[in-house]
Amino acid sequence: MLKTRPGFTLAETVVALTLTAVIGAAVTGVFISQSQFFDQQEKVGFARGVSRGAMNIMFSEMRMVESDSGVVAVAEDSVTLRIPFAMGVVCGNAGALTVSLLPADSFMVANAGYSGYAYLEPDGDYTYVASTTRALGLAATCTAAGILSIDADSGGAVVSLLPTDGDADVGAPVLLYQVVTYKFAPIDGQRGLFRRVHEVHAADDPEPLVWPFNDTARFRFYVNSDTSMLTATPADVIGFELVLDGVSERPNSDGTYQVVPLRTSVFFKN
Repeated sequence: MLKTRPGFTLAETVVALTLTAVIGAAVTGVFISQSQFFDQQEKVGFARGVSRGAMNIMFSEMRMVESDSGVVAVAEDSVTLRIPFAMGVVCGNAGALTVSLLPADSFMVANAGYSGYAYLEPDGDYTYVASTTRALGLAATCTAAGILSIDADSGGAVVSLLPTDGDADVGAPVLLYQVVTYKFAPIDGQRGLFRRVHEVHAADDPEPLVWPFNDTARFRFYVNSDTSMLTATPADVIGFELVLDGVSERPNSDGTYQVVPLRTSVFFKN
């Protein structure tokens, strides 16, 4: 004799499938929502990284700009600066300018593009000389002038610089500088930040640093005021406002891109 086996009724099966579908839809919705959230955060992080990467690079050089004549040219999309990378003391000025350089960051010195030197006048202003030649100088010139020369093992050097205007006094501080241009320009259909070193004896093609940026990214200038301006005369600039509005690498679902605004200021004349 066959016994009846217990099981699910059709109604119970339908109810179970309905509950499973409801729970599955809820879980799927949470998963999609979380995926969209993480995707958005990833885009924001990328755009913020673009902005901060540009800020860190420019900050390290703009803070070294000499206050009186360090700014060469300014525009809304570019700035050209004289950026010191080594300093020393004048040992002699006969025929060539002999300078005893102090120890400096070896990486910075090795990668800097030499554009010229500047020496400090007695009145406190720097005179800039566009130099074409930098060679090893004679330590004896510094010894004769009573100035200590620091050997290369300790990070120093004695260099000979040409041309010389003959006006630099022995003992005057000297800066070796490179002329650098930062410029926002198109790259791969986007807007990027380029860095160009105007080196005397090397190619000076612009180097792309970081991208993409929004069209609102630009330079603004402080001129004896707490309010930045879009235009200025280089001699009047006392600082920069960096408008670094980074853009995400991937678009949103509607085709737009995530933009992360970043504004910061650099003052080199207090």
